[in-house]
Amino acid sequence: MAEEYVKYTLTNEGASIMAKIIAGTPVTFTRIAIGDGFDYDVDNFTQRTKLVNEVLSLTDLTMVIENETTVTFTGEFTQSQLQNSFWYRELGLYVQDPENPEQEILYAYGNRNDNAEYITPNVEGYEILKEIKLYTIVGTSANVHIIASESVVNTVNFTEDEWTYDEASELYTLSLGEINESFKVFKITETGKQDVLLVDILRNSSNITTLRSITAFDGCILTI
Repeated sequence: MAEEYVKYTLTNEGASIMAKIIAGTPVTFTRIAIGDGFDYDVDNFTQRTKLVNEVLSLTDLTMVIENETTVTFTGEFTQSQLQNSFWYRELGLYVQDPENPEQEILYAYGNRNDNAEYITPNVEGYEILKEIKLYTIVGTSANVHIIASESVVNTVNFTEDEWTYDEASELYTLSLGEINESFKVFKITETGKQDVLLVDILRNSSNITTLRSITAFDGCILTI
């Protein structure tokens, strides 16, 4: 995890979900919840079904599969999402109930209690106030999914034919033309969006943007 939490742990209901994942049930993780409530009863974190006092809900997650049993979920919040300052104390990871998709389950919970961080939107030059990165045991990563928020993500699919291969550098390039907004490149797989770590984003003085990669791929652009 990005921050040191007091016993960030799998809940009892989360353990039940993990058993379903291991058994082959596809499971969708829905959001990261942030709260400012206290809970000093560390031994009973596994009993929690919700945060003490939720402040923010991060629904636009990205996911990277670390290995067969571990994935990383990342969410972030900006000044535009935050109207008031608060103490960043609680952290929860929610998953869609595979038996009732209209319901969600608190998969894991953590609380920093007295070591909380004060977050305020009243700062200049920091559009992204916080990035939350959760390294999470899921039992088997092949059955884990996330939901991409269509209100935030603009998806552009590429075919291999659209990339230009340079034999000298052994690299593929793809020109996107003039792009004004910032963006991030992801790869779309059966398990959701994953960071494409081997893609360079090059932008020249004329604002022409080119992707450079060791392989051609189908992907998407996430505007931020």
